[in-house]
Amino acid sequence: MRKFTFILSVLFFSITTQAQTWNGIGVHVPSFRYGEVLIGTDKIPTSEMLGNEDVTNYKLFVCGGILAEEWLVPNATWCDYVFKPTYYLTPLSEVEQHIQTKGHLHKTPSAAEIESKGLKMQEITINQQEKIEELFLHMIEMEKRMKQLEGENEELKVEVEKLRQQQD
Repeated sequence: MRKFTFILSVLFFSITTQAQTWNGIGVHVPSFRYGEVLIGTDKIPTSEMLGNEDVTNYKLFVCGGILAEEWLVPNATWCDYVFKPTYYLTPLSEVEQHIQTKGHLHKTPSAAEIESKGLKMQEITINQQEKIEELFLHMIEMEKRMKQLEGENEELKVEVEKLRQQQD
C-alpha cells in the first residue's frame, strides 16, 4: 500500500508542477500551476480571519511554525533615506511625548494593531532598521554634544584653577 501511495504522490506532484522557473535572484523554484499550497491545514484563511487583510495574492498557507536557515525578501526598499539631510529626525523629546501619549514608538504599529492585523515581516524589519538608524543618528549627535561639553568643562576647570591661584 505504501508503494502505491508513494507512486500516486509522485504522479500528483508531477502533474501539478511545471518545469522549474528562474526567480531572478539566482534560485530555481518549482512553479505550481494550480492555485495555493497549504501545509498543515486544509483551509485557506479568509480576509476576515486576518483582520481584513487581502489574502488573494498569497500562495502559501502554513499552519504551524516555519523553520528556515535564511529568508530572502528580494527587492526590498531599504531605509538609507534616514541618512539624507532632508530626513526629519524626530527629536527625542517628541519621541518621548509620543510614547507617553500612544504607548508605542512613532511610525511603528502598536501591539493592538499587530494583534488585529498581523505582522508583515518585510515591513517590520524595515521599520526596525529605520529605528536603529535613527538611534545611531541620535547617538552621534549626543557624542558630539558630549565632546563639546567635555571641552567646555576642561576650559572651566582651567578658569577655576586660575581664579583659585589669584585668590591665594
